[in-house]
Amino acid sequence: MRLYLSSYRMGARFDELVSAVGAGAKVVVIGNAVDFIPMEDRLAYARTGFDPVAQFRTHGLDANELDLRAFFGKPAALAAALADVRLVWANGGNAFLLRQRCGRAG
Repeated sequence: MRLYLSSYRMGARFDELVSAVGAGAKVVVIGNAVDFIPMEDRLAYARTGFDPVAQFRTHGLDANELDLRAFFGKPAALAAALADVRLVWANGGNAFLLRQRCGRAG
């Protein structure tokens, strides 16, 4: 496992991250660390501020959002959903909330 840590959006070496996973790689974006923010506000921010899924797609990656809440109590389903994923991107926010969501999803 390799980690790519960025404190602001995609960071200064995003091109290296894209090269490491390869063109067309499957990427999931986990935004559960901001589940406390109303969905309409999250969508507005994605439209006007920053959308990591769009950013990955712009760079030729097959990116989609993965909501851990859909996998609560279903660890096998989560494992299957992640089976061919080359990169998991977890948005910033409340780390305790993200950890809770990860635990409940298995």
